[in-house]
Amino acid sequence: MSEFAHTTNELYAIAIDAAIKAGAAIAAIYNRDFEVSYKPDQSPLTDADLASHNCIKSLLAESGLPLLSEEENAPSWSIRRSWSRYWLIDPLDGTKEFVKRNGEFTVNIALIEDGFPLFGVIFIPAGSQLYFGGQQMGSYRFILEDEEPLIKKTTFHDWLDASLKLPVVPKSKDTWIMLSSSHFSNKAETWLKRIKNHFSSVKTINVGSSIKFCRMAEGMVQLYPRFSPTMQWDTAAGQAIAEGAGMSVVSYPGKKRLSYHRDTLLNPEFIVLDPRYISPEIIDI
Repeated sequence: MSEFAHTTNELYAIAIDAAIKAGAAIAAIYNRDFEVSYKPDQSPLTDADLASHNCIKSLLAESGLPLLSEEENAPSWSIRRSWSRYWLIDPLDGTKEFVKRNGEFTVNIALIEDGFPLFGVIFIPAGSQLYFGGQQMGSYRFILEDEEPLIKKTTFHDWLDASLKLPVVPKSKDTWIMLSSSHFSNKAETWLKRIKNHFSSVKTINVGSSIKFCRMAEGMVQLYPRFSPTMQWDTAAGQAIAEGAGMSVVSYPGKKRLSYHRDTLLNPEFIVLDPRYISPEIIDI
């Protein structure tokens, strides 16, 4: 099937449907006992990771686009370098949080075009919260209260019409900085101490998985530094959503927009900031 067999709006709708259905597969396992195994890098793996991967892969197959997933061996760069448009997915981002049963885990699906995230979907099974968007269209939030949305929203415009445009939270008098619940590094601690000197009142919040990008898109926080390792599938969907809400996702140092058409799947260190309130120059202190 040609990669242009579907319109972009059709691809967006397919991605939303896949994220929600994968979230349901995850929730079914979350609500029962499950076993945990470990990958060679000692990151956890559960039946939910694999169930979500299989669900997403099956549903995205109709698009005819290549797929790169955390839960599948990545094609070599010699193959991937020719991909102009493809899916980049993390079927269960925040497996550590899933195992802890704290609700801070997500389904991440991004559509990459010419090396950058064109569109992203993040679904939070705990609370049934859906986030989607991209730099060209803006970003949106929808909270599923029951199964009705799956029946009535069949096109991308249906989702746009029913969803809340982001950001929605006005800035408080405090500057909020978001940190990872499970990956707080010594470098981040040192950077945080320096950055606090530039604001009259700084507060921090710890959040797991790609929910951090969602909170940035909502406008709840103004800075999110990430100095511990992440992979491309950890960030692509969140970057699309954050950028759609007007946020910047840039490498640190260097302040270049995070890109995905590269040999290594490992991301550089990066910072997400709200340029309405934070000058990009301040992050290089």
